[in-house]
Amino acid sequence: MKTIKLLVLVVLALALATTPNILSGQAQKVKTVKKSRPQIIDPKDPQLNFEFVWKTLDRNYGQFQVKHVDWDALYRVYRPQVTPKTTDAELWDLLLAMMGHLNDSHVCLADGKRRIDARSGEKSYEEMYASAAFSLDLVKSTYLQGKFSEALGGSFVSGWLADGVGYLYIGDLKDPLEAITKTIDAVMAEFAKSRVMVVDVRKNPGGTLRAVDIVAGRFADRPRHYGTERTRYGPKHDDFWPEDFRHVEPAGPLQFTGPTVLLTDRVSASAAEGLVLAMRVLPQVTVVGDITEGALSSQFPDKMPNGWTLWVAFKELRDQDGVCGTEWASRPTCA
Repeated sequence: MKTIKLLVLVVLALALATTPNILSGQAQKVKTVKKSRPQIIDPKDPQLNFEFVWKTLDRNYGQFQVKHVDWDALYRVYRPQVTPKTTDAELWDLLLAMMGHLNDSHVCLADGKRRIDARSGEKSYEEMYASAAFSLDLVKSTYLQGKFSEALGGSFVSGWLADGVGYLYIGDLKDPLEAITKTIDAVMAEFAKSRVMVVDVRKNPGGTLRAVDIVAGRFADRPRHYGTERTRYGPKHDDFWPEDFRHVEPAGPLQFTGPTVLLTDRVSASAAEGLVLAMRVLPQVTVVGDITEGALSSQFPDKMPNGWTLWVAFKELRDQDGVCGTEWASRPTCA
């Protein structure tokens, strides 16, 4: 019995020790924790959007090294110019000015009404396209003798410049691959007995790389290496996947391996530039014209917090000699 009483006293003492205010008749106060209000982030905040653009390019752009661009230094120049009071128009101009140092037409900014690339400044591709000196109508009316053929809605135009001199204009490489294959094979059959061919990719905004293989393969004599591509994948500017080698090789029922002239201008872009790279390694091809647009890397779109779209070029492409970036400025194709 004494043992039981002693146990009861011990338990009671422990209970009182944990609730000291019971003896004084005071109720223990319960501390209330104030919940902090969630921070409201304004998606239109200019500082937030600047940081998004800078960090996205820093993490994904593929040609910092070959273009010798100090991206951190550009951050120190442009970031202080962006404040909470920066307007949309001012932010737009600042971002394009910063991105312009990349000199890359596949780095673009779009707001739903316009899409401006980082090389041309405030000129859209449509404006550059319209200002180009080349006129297909002039070629048709003045230089093509007699009839000419049009296919794929005018994307492919073919005819004769003189006896034995065939002319093929490729306006873009965006049509379905089966249609492009059928069209280029028909052109090859038409010019099977020609002495010389002129292939014209002026004012060509591009298309798909697979279309490049299809067209260039109709002029190839054997497999030839024309480019080496690397894809950016890591946080460092020199983090790339292993190299991917591009080759042009004979394709289709007929190949033209006679003298060929390839015409280019400053608005020959994207896949059209890939076609130039593939064609110029062929021994019978001579490239004539201006440097091209400089939009060789594949790109992806990324939605910014304010609703604008940032287009990022995430690859590095070197030609058959290992030359890339601004070093191409003196060649018929540059990036």
